[in-house]
Amino acid sequence: MGSESNLSGRDSPGVNKPISTITNGKRAIFSGLSTLEPQKQHSHVTHSRIQGVGDWFLETAEFRSWRDDDNEFVAQTLFCDGAQGAGKTFISSLVIDNLCDINDSARVNLGVAYIYNDYYDQTHQGLASIMGSLLKQLVFALPDIPEDITEAFQKSEECLVEQDLLLPTILKLFPNVLASFSQVFIIIDALDEFSAGTRFELFRSLRQIIQDSPKTRLFLTGRSSVRSELEKHLASPALSISIQPTPDDIEVFSKWKLSEDPVPDWMDDSLMLEILAQIHKLPRIFLLATFYIDAILGETSIFERREMLHRIPAEFDDAYSMTLERVMKQRDDKAQLGIAALMWISFAERPLHVDELRHAISVEEGATDLNPDNIPSKETLLESCLGLITIDQGAPIIRVVHVTLKEYLSNHSELFENAHSRIAETCLTYLNFRRIKDLPPTIPTAPSTTPFLQYASSYWVTHAKMETAENVKSLALELLSVYPDHISAAIFLRNSECFPEEEIEEVAGTVTGLHYAAFFGLAEIAIGLLDMGSISVNPRDGMGCTPLVWAIRRGYEEVVRLLLDSADVDADSMGIDRRMPLHWAAAKGDEGIVKLLLERNEVSPDSPAIDGQTPLFYAVNEGHENIVKLLLERGDVNPNSPAIDGQTPLFCAVNEGHENIV
Repeated sequence: MGSESNLSGRDSPGVNKPISTITNGKRAIFSGLSTLEPQKQHSHVTHSRIQGVGDWFLETAEFRSWRDDDNEFVAQTLFCDGAQGAGKTFISSLVIDNLCDINDSARVNLGVAYIYNDYYDQTHQGLASIMGSLLKQLVFALPDIPEDITEAFQKSEECLVEQDLLLPTILKLFPNVLASFSQVFIIIDALDEFSAGTRFELFRSLRQIIQDSPKTRLFLTGRSSVRSELEKHLASPALSISIQPTPDDIEVFSKWKLSEDPVPDWMDDSLMLEILAQIHKLPRIFLLATFYIDAILGETSIFERREMLHRIPAEFDDAYSMTLERVMKQRDDKAQLGIAALMWISFAERPLHVDELRHAISVEEGATDLNPDNIPSKETLLESCLGLITIDQGAPIIRVVHVTLKEYLSNHSELFENAHSRIAETCLTYLNFRRIKDLPPTIPTAPSTTPFLQYASSYWVTHAKMETAENVKSLALELLSVYPDHISAAIFLRNSECFPEEEIEEVAGTVTGLHYAAFFGLAEIAIGLLDMGSISVNPRDGMGCTPLVWAIRRGYEEVVRLLLDSADVDADSMGIDRRMPLHWAAAKGDEGIVKLLLERNEVSPDSPAIDGQTPLFYAVNEGHENIVKLLLERGDVNPNSPAIDGQTPLFCAVNEGHENIV
């Protein structure tokens, strides 16, 4: 977790507890509820606000009624819609601070919890994390952690390896916590940026909360397209306000932007009035005003700035197109840097930290080691993109300035030719650097001097599978030929969600490049490794599994076929648990792979594993009727072969409820 001393970004009840008072047990509970840190995003948004802009919202009758009236006839939900870039997120932060200020000044026992939806990080914003974060903020404001929450972590069988609670458990914990406050306000920004499925489950969870706690108020923002979903699934009346900046908001904002002019000598009073008058004609959207002013201030004389006045578009797509044109018209090195930064931010598999991007962009094609003098500063990165990217405070994550730009770049992928192949090449070049190869593969974390190592190790193959050039293949072969004696092999295992933790410990330090190629279905890379002649087709990991087993477990029939075609392959290799490739294939249920194995004379179709279970038993247990038929059609498979515990395949089928197999 980050700093636990400022979970709301302001002085919410109990939030400013000294961090020294938090015991390790409490830390584990807070971390287990959620690892999301919305306070960092709140701090970033708050620092971006301009005094006086949006204050009109706090004076609306709808907001005051929602905030102040506590009778049962007042709607518990206030939904605020607005156009893209109209300032919904800024209004959300304004509401959060207003509620926290009231709580401080009136010394009332209010609970305030919030979430800023992050379009760029949907992977970590699952519903359990979202609801857990809301609960975590409220719990943190209490003098003591409620007993039922402590017990949930100590006793609940739903606790995972890292003590994360499942959603049903989290929802059961809300009523007791909500009852600890005189009133609770929950703020969720940008509903439209959740996936439809997550949004549906979110509405269902929120409905349960407001039904259980009538004094809980919801403040929700999003584009107007989600209003009908909200009304349908929340099943309670909602107040509504459409967010649109006032003319005064736009003028104050525009004057502030103009005051940031890097070359004030290229501005005079007449030109400033013309700019403000032209902005007044645009749709009242902060983002358009931002691009308008940035484009004008990017010109190099009063004359050129005045000329630019008449070339500014009033639509987002046109504004982005024009700004990208300006990026590409910079001097060569800055233009290349700007486009490279936008490509990485657009195509990366997860949000990038600033230093990750700085190091990634510094990697030169064909280089054998990192050139520190080639690493751009974060200021240079920002300047080269002409306002199209921003850095979150705290994290620090670098991202495009608005979700609409993310959508625009996704729809114009032709701007970044061969993006995935270029990213894969950069990752592999970095991993093949001398300084990376020299790192001991057993160190627990990547050194701070190699910030790009984590991303490059975890995602090069993802990009390579989307688009692979010949140089990517050769770089991949160079890397995988030295596995497992490369730190990226250990990083891959630590970050993989495909293996149980105990299995990772077993195979650590034994995963070869051929295992890796089999795991990801990299058929051409596997062929290249075998063609080297020095690499065995049957290396065993710490559990005795060969690359053939890894390919079977992942269902890559093409890789299974090419491995079986290798002269020295052991198609009946036995792991330390005595499971053979056919056991894994039968459990997986992949008919094509099972047939390939059964065609081999050396494969024993009825051999028991250490628990006495045969491949037939594995197929029955998983309910794979087609595999059961394949095995029983042979004359060398005993349908009544018992496991060590005495159970037969028939008993297993009955016990698991697989009627068709019975």
